Amino acid sequence: MGKKGGGKAAAKKARVIEEIYLYPKQEMPPITEGWIRLELKNKLWEYANLEFIIKTDVTIDKLIRKIQNSLGRIEKVMLYIADPTQAHNLITDFEQTLGNLLQTFGSQTKDNPDKYAIHYDFEPFNPKDPVLLAI
Repeated sequence: MGKKGGGKAAAKKARVIEEIYLYPKQEMPPITEGWIRLELKNKLWEYANLEFIIKTDVTIDKLIRKIQNSLGRIEKVMLYIADPTQAHNLITDFEQTLGNLLQTFGSQTKDNPDKYAIHYDFEPFNPKDPVLLAI
């Protein structure tokens, strides 16, 4: 007959394996995203203003796509942080989040978020289209 499974050695090995997998608890970082009410004011027309309740972790690129989905056939959306007549207010970094751009964490509840305004302008899709020229 063969040897019995060494009781002490097996128990010691199991204890070592348990100690390896017991990691210290990692603290969760504080919540840095929330909700804001974003008012998008058109540079030229007041009736084309938009308003979204949106999370602060949304990137500028996703916001531009959301504007394009809301307005239809438009391209080259330009966003301005303040006065749209000043060229230095044009937002060029599309990878930053709304929270970083507006320097806010937002409200934790969606019910009554803080209100922020951004100006925008756009070019229509194919502005040389004969249908658009007839209008």
